[in-house]
Amino acid sequence: MKNIFNIRKNPRMRGFNYRSPRKYFITTNVKYNFFTFCEIIDGKIKLNQYGEIVQRQWDWLMNHYPYLKSHAFVIMPDHIHAVIEILHKGFSDEFIKIKSLSEVIGAFKTRVSKEIHLTGAWDFSWQRSFHDEVIDSNAEFDAYVRYVNNNPKDWMNKTLRKGD
Repeated sequence: MKNIFNIRKNPRMRGFNYRSPRKYFITTNVKYNFFTFCEIIDGKIKLNQYGEIVQRQWDWLMNHYPYLKSHAFVIMPDHIHAVIEILHKGFSDEFIKIKSLSEVIGAFKTRVSKEIHLTGAWDFSWQRSFHDEVIDSNAEFDAYVRYVNNNPKDWMNKTLRKGD
């Protein structure tokens, strides 16, 4: 008999080209939702050493892959949100291999994990995979950017609701 609890649904859309020049909303969480990266005090983010690693690696990602554009990015205590765009204009697969969204986010998560492990925090890990939404309109884009930018201010309200 199959163990239905070990069957994972692929979170990506079947048949969709995640290398295509599009905007995407991304969320990825720390395993077990441990508060790892920062504190939020009065709607302001105070990064700790692990949050600073996340920020450095996000900056590395944007510099290393010139076809990526970060429209919004926020580090929360136990997750990150981003609105990211894959650009093709001016880039050719002939000279630069454009990676898929999964490859890009995988590189980011791997680099963050390696650097955090170097601090001695061997128990750090991410949840498997990540959540994405393909952004189809300017209205969706504006809403996701607003959501990412307002996330720290909304954190206290969300945290209080969880305790109710």
